[in-house]
Amino acid sequence: MTFKDLQPGQLVRIARIHALPGELAPVVRVEADMHVCTDDLCGCLVVTTRDIETGRARPYHRWPSFPVTIVTPAA
Repeated sequence: MTFKDLQPGQLVRIARIHALPGELAPVVRVEADMHVCTDDLCGCLVVTTRDIETGRARPYHRWPSFPVTIVTPAA
């Protein structure tokens, strides 16, 4: 699955851009609908998530074709 396919409620792993080989991304819940980055020169999408372990909210800024790992589908 790719970043552009994410939906609120899904549990996913979104890797860091420069992740080390074998590095496991944290499990996050997609909290809000994604939107296009406000930088006119950027074609990326932004989605707000919440880390399952820490409870911390975090925006992810990735290009639409960035691969993600689905842990659970949207409700």
